[in-house]
Amino acid sequence: MGEPAVQGFRLSPQQRHLWSLHREGSIYASQIVVLLNGDLDQRTLRRALASVVARHEVLRTTFRRRSGIKVPLQMIAEAAKAIWNEVKPGAGETLSSPQRLLEERSRLSLEEPGGSLLRATLVNMDRVRHALILTVPALCADSRSLGNLVAEIAEAYSQEGAGGSEEPVQFVQFSEWQHEVLEDPEGAVAR
Repeated sequence: MGEPAVQGFRLSPQQRHLWSLHREGSIYASQIVVLLNGDLDQRTLRRALASVVARHEVLRTTFRRRSGIKVPLQMIAEAAKAIWNEVKPGAGETLSSPQRLLEERSRLSLEEPGGSLLRATLVNMDRVRHALILTVPALCADSRSLGNLVAEIAEAYSQEGAGGSEEPVQFVQFSEWQHEVLEDPEGAVAR
């Protein structure tokens, strides 16, 4: 008996390139650090993050390869939670190595079943100073996407964790459009 059927979406051309680099042993992650000053309602921040993950399929995407197949499919979970961690330096201790913390957070598995590959780490430096580290595989986001993600989280936070009302364009829609353009000789962009 063979493997069960798997439904998913093909990778975009850029994702295929990054996947080939992954196969060579490198996993590329996109990261952003957001400094937060003032009182922080962590519960509202987590709700805001959850609402953004619920809005964007790419933040609920994992990658699955069937045996014998080189390139995986994008698998989108109906619901997923970002991986959440909190770091609190001990009394009298400071965050000794932010670079080390970033490197630790950048170690990712691309095939975690049924979850979000987005990792959020909240560093509580003191009562009113925090840093939010967001890490996602480069297969799911780039630096510009992370900037947009932070803006959406901020908007949802200001609305007490409620997500936006406008339906976003999903990455798989964009990816399929790219494939159509590349496969259609008349739709190809002039070089």
